[in-house]
Formats: sequence, C-alpha cells, structure tokens
Amino acid sequence: MWFFHERFGIPVSLFDDFDFIPGSQQRIYLVPGELSSHPKRVTGGLNLARLAGGVKPATNFMQMFGALIIKNRLKLNKEQARDYIAGKDLELQAGDIGDISDGYVAPEYAGSCLGCAYLRERLLQNLLPKSHWRSIEYL
Repeated sequence: MWFFHERFGIPVSLFDDFDFIPGSQQRIYLVPGELSSHPKRVTGGLNLARLAGGVKPATNFMQMFGALIIKNRLKLNKEQARDYIAGKDLELQAGDIGDISDGYVAPEYAGSCLGCAYLRERLLQNLLPKSHWRSIEYL
C-alpha cells in the first residue's frame, strides 16, 4: 500500500504476499494471500487501516511493523512516553519534532513503536485506543 511507503517509508514489497480485505466500519485487513479466499476464514486478518476520510493507520499494524518505519518516526523521552501510554495528548517543542511533517506519525520510545498519533504543528494527538491506555510508573 503506497500510503505506508510514502508516509512511513515501509517497503512496498512487505505487502507482496498479502491481500487487502474490506471489513466493517471502513476497515482494511491484511491477510496472507493463500488465506484470503479460504472458505473457512473467519476473521479479517490484521487490521491495517481505517478509510474514513482518508487512511488512518491501525495501532496494531504500527506496533507490529514499527521496526520497518523509517519516516515520520517521533522519538519520545521517558516522560512523554508515559503520558502517551496513559492516553494523553502531548504539547511538543520545535526541537522534539525535527523534520517530521504534520500528519500521522509513529511515536516511539527506546526503539519500539508505541502506536499511531497525529501531529499538527506542535500538538501530538494521541490515537492510542482507550483500551490500550495504561498508567505506568516505570519504563
């Protein structure tokens, strides 16, 4: 999918052996090609994105393939990571952003992608699902 290549630098070849299957609520699922037409397939596969008003990357996809993201990857410090994991939006300093462009970004801490967020100027809007929010003391 070209969106993930253009926005995050994920190699297009990652998707070569997969099919894209539409699901409910405008979701797109990533399914291994050999299973996409299997008569006993029950679930849609890995939620890749939602298409409501554009492409919104799914948290699980971002976390699973975060190691392949080389563009628009936003490094968070320990305090910012704790706040992000707790579900908070973050007000960033210009120095935190660097050359990252406004739009969907991959927030990371200690080399791990934490999910998906939306950057608008210096505000990082947290898109982590509420069911994933955690209050943690130690990182």
